[in-house]
Amino acid sequence: MITGSDDVETMRRGFKAGITLFIGKPVTPKRLAHIMNALRGAFVREKRRYARMTLRAPVICKWNNHVSHRLQLECLDISEAGMAMFKADGVTVGQAVGLEFSLPGEAAPLKLGAKVVRQIPPDGIGVVFDDLASPDRLAIQRYVLGMVNA
Repeated sequence: MITGSDDVETMRRGFKAGITLFIGKPVTPKRLAHIMNALRGAFVREKRRYARMTLRAPVICKWNNHVSHRLQLECLDISEAGMAMFKADGVTVGQAVGLEFSLPGEAAPLKLGAKVVRQIPPDGIGVVFDDLASPDRLAIQRYVLGMVNA
């Protein structure tokens, strides 16, 4: 939002309306540089969150905490936000699932919660991870950023 009023109340109304960036006039090179520097870190984090890296690994997928609701899927790729898998017959959009898989360079398998957010024809799914614990997030980051020997 670019406005001639850079008072606190105008900013609050703008943020309540859904803006993500506030610039008061006059827009000077110095103000613009400060804003771009502040946003750079957020843009890099967001881009990295959705960067996908190929991962060919078996994934145990469970749902409804029931032994009969268990499949071994094959991972296609992974990001900090989620993963894509195939051989997922019987798993549907909206389902909460538990995933267990190993990453190269990690001593123990990761055991994560996720939600199925899309179907990938013919038999694939895309999931978004639920609140990753810090060690799990760091393990995925190391893999995606190439900080492990695959």
